[in-house]
Amino acid sequence: MLTEILRELGPFLYMINQGNVGDALIAASTVALFEKEGLPFIPCGQNLPSGMEEIVLVYGGGGGFVPWFGMLPHYVQLFSDSRIRRCVILPQSFRECDELVDVLDERFTVCCRERASYEYCLSRNGRARFLLADDMALVADAGMLKKRRIPLPLLKMEERAWGKCMKRDIKVSLVALEGGGKLAVCLRRDPESTGRAEALASLPLNTDISLYFMRVIDDIPHAFAYTRWLLKALDQADVILTDRLHVGISGALLGKEVFLMDNVYGKISGIYELSLRERFPRLHVLNELNEFPWVDKVLAAPDMARCRKKKAGVRPEDREGRHFVQIPLLPQGGERSAPHQSLRITGLQETAGASSGGEGGNFFPLMSGPLERLGESFAEVKEAEAVFFLLCQGVGNRDKTLRFLPEMRILQHTQNQESDRVFPEGRQIENSGE
Repeated sequence: MLTEILRELGPFLYMINQGNVGDALIAASTVALFEKEGLPFIPCGQNLPSGMEEIVLVYGGGGGFVPWFGMLPHYVQLFSDSRIRRCVILPQSFRECDELVDVLDERFTVCCRERASYEYCLSRNGRARFLLADDMALVADAGMLKKRRIPLPLLKMEERAWGKCMKRDIKVSLVALEGGGKLAVCLRRDPESTGRAEALASLPLNTDISLYFMRVIDDIPHAFAYTRWLLKALDQADVILTDRLHVGISGALLGKEVFLMDNVYGKISGIYELSLRERFPRLHVLNELNEFPWVDKVLAAPDMARCRKKKAGVRPEDREGRHFVQIPLLPQGGERSAPHQSLRITGLQETAGASSGGEGGNFFPLMSGPLERLGESFAEVKEAEAVFFLLCQGVGNRDKTLRFLPEMRILQHTQNQESDRVFPEGRQIENSGE
């Protein structure tokens, strides 16, 4: 039914739902469907193009229509654009977003991926057309997505920085099970976590793989690249325990046995009932951690120190070439517009990388506040509250090493001071330079 609705649109602009690695899987699966069905789409980035009097828009599926990520004002502005003649919103979750639901009118066909979202939208809006539909990741061909290669200028660097890092961290964290199977634990520690799995989420063997990205994933080539790395990393496990929806779906598409725990607003259980229960008999939803059959095995895993050391390891060899990452600095609100500068991190080690982030669990924008220069000594900050997250295994400058320990933390620069605030499990930042 959804394919027929899209075909009736004729040529349309496609805007992906920007976000993390799970959103990359959604976007890659969506574009693969468009290509398979021969749908005439044009990628449009994260802003509607100027100079068009009428726009037919398909907005990507995901989980951004909730209050925890700070993006609702952006969506209200986007969907209030009077140039939109028709718009299809692919399967989304809706919670506590009255202001967004209220702007949707007769031009909109809105797909909800669980019944709670569908009923919520119908209770507030009698103008738009609302449908129940499966999450777009479920149309994925995992085998094809694992093999698809993307010609990006930074792909080799990113492959080393994130593809290898994702695969390595899953590999060193695997727990051996009776019978020869291997378990991967991939639990979140953000505002969507219920905290019911905290006993495992706080262990070094937990790998929140959805956060392994060095940029907000907001374009199609990077969506395919990160999806390939995600699937390759998870394919090393036989059993997956997670409360990340698309880690669970990825595992199920790969034929793994998956144990899912719900998030704070019931997204996972809702999608499970609508789309997963009958499709994946080896995918299970747990109400409590003690329902997981190997919880004692994980808690008694003997190699915690080894796992922590390998995840934290920095390759010591000195390379002749100076690798670097350039990350665009975004103004408040996340819009890209010149002449905003870039963060340049030199001396990138083989397994280094950076993850975008924002305060309060919000990964938009990647960074706010202009910087004079950043990379040599992390200095010369012009405005307060230039904030960024680094999730890495050793990003540093060869002359003045600023080495960031594993896990996630905020380094906050202000005009007259440098300070750090550490996330759970974090340690103070080491600065071996002057």
